Amino acid sequence: MRLVLLVLGLLLLGAPASAHDTGHAPPDQIGNLRTVVTGGDLPAGLTLDVLENGRQLRLRNSAGRDAVVLADKGAPRFRLGPGGAFVNSALPDEETPHGDHGPEHTGDTAEHPVQWRQLSTEPVISWHDHTAHWGDANPPAIADPSARSVIRPWTVRVLLDGEKHEARGELQWVPGPSPWPWAAVALVVAAAGAWLLRARDRALGFSLGVVALLSAVHGLGLLAGRDAEPTGRGAIFLAEYLPALAGWLLAGAAGWLLVTGKRDGRWFALLGAGAVGVFTVARDLVVLSSSTSVSVIPLWIDRGLVTLAAGLATAGVIAVLWQPKVGNSSPQEDPIQGKMTL
Repeated sequence: MRLVLLVLGLLLLGAPASAHDTGHAPPDQIGNLRTVVTGGDLPAGLTLDVLENGRQLRLRNSAGRDAVVLADKGAPRFRLGPGGAFVNSALPDEETPHGDHGPEHTGDTAEHPVQWRQLSTEPVISWHDHTAHWGDANPPAIADPSARSVIRPWTVRVLLDGEKHEARGELQWVPGPSPWPWAAVALVVAAAGAWLLRARDRALGFSLGVVALLSAVHGLGLLAGRDAEPTGRGAIFLAEYLPALAGWLLAGAAGWLLVTGKRDGRWFALLGAGAVGVFTVARDLVVLSSSTSVSVIPLWIDRGLVTLAAGLATAGVIAVLWQPKVGNSSPQEDPIQGKMTL
């Protein structure tokens, strides 16, 4: 049994932790980059929203008339109205701002004849604007990381009824809070939890269930906020969250074994707490010092979830290593001395 657990643990620890290792994920999912709409003169019926912290912009047209989104050099890029949403397929890729990685820009966008291709029957269009989003996996170089600054402004220009309108925004650097108060709470939880749980199987089991729940709520909140990726949340979950799911299930199973007094529960506890702890520490502690997250959970609550999950997971590992075996998780009466013992 222990050999099986060891192999499973190595597989868990060797699996990719999350999407933070690929694509655009590190600076824009959780970090100090923020994309906001700052102003403009869009008429009634036109609404611009920022999706997933700038990964996409979404324009909705309820004005009942066609609106055209203009490219950088003035050519029509999108059209949306009563007939649906269309893209001008004659245009090449948009220019990638200096400092980002992305597709090369070729050709004069204003010289290509318009070729409308329908995307949907709804008057809504979402697109990736390189100016509104930092496209590198590494954050930009900031002169003073402790101060709020504008990395670059961005503009969306729209033509409606022959008149030009625009929405203005900024890609900002917003410094996050100090992580040390949260880290101190996690350390206190870990130390106190290890002391209290070291000889109590049932309490250790309940704590592992809480760890799995906290980590799962945090992870699924982050997944729910990723609403701008073409693959969809289901594909994201299968590609990036299976190792985390294995950790949650393992911690939950260990908790059940301990609460019900099953054999090998403490070894499962070690593996389950370790797996969730690795995912939490390696992937999610960055939220403690970040000002932005795409999670649907309020950021201060999300920090609390990660802090408690990290502390309790660490407590579980220490408790099992401190006392690998216990006779019972609850006080029992000694039949010889007639005293209550742990």
